[in-house]
Amino acid sequence: MDPGKDAGKAGFERAIALFDEAVTRAPTYAVALVMAGYLHVMNAWNGYSDTPAEDRRIGLELVRRALRVGADDVDVLVYAGYAIASVGGDVATADGLADQAVSLNPGSAVVWWMSGSLKMVAGKRKIALQQFEAALRLNPAGHIDRLFSTRLAGATRC
Repeated sequence: MDPGKDAGKAGFERAIALFDEAVTRAPTYAVALVMAGYLHVMNAWNGYSDTPAEDRRIGLELVRRALRVGADDVDVLVYAGYAIASVGGDVATADGLADQAVSLNPGSAVVWWMSGSLKMVAGKRKIALQQFEAALRLNPAGHIDRLFSTRLAGATRC
């Protein structure tokens, strides 16, 4: 689930608008909150935002709300962790959120891939490599292939 994937600035703007509308309609729907937050943060991180500080602030606020109402949802946990780490936030907290997600759903390739990405940020390359391999085993032909090779290459430089 990555509605901004390969979308460029216009795609991010459209995805943000849709998730912001979803949050307006269902303000306690944790997945909509976390995805809106994640997209705001990634919009700034990718350099698409005209107001990156504002996007980061809004994104983190939405992520915090998502964690309050969906702390047991694996998508909320991994996307919140990724958003927190992407703004230079508390990497240990982000890493812990990913660990929770893996323990809740060890059968999800996306959870393993996102957790591996956060392990890279935390400097835990060997664990990241194991998690990327788990993601690939679970979904060998999935949408993570393109990014997987880049992350795997980084993880193998231990």
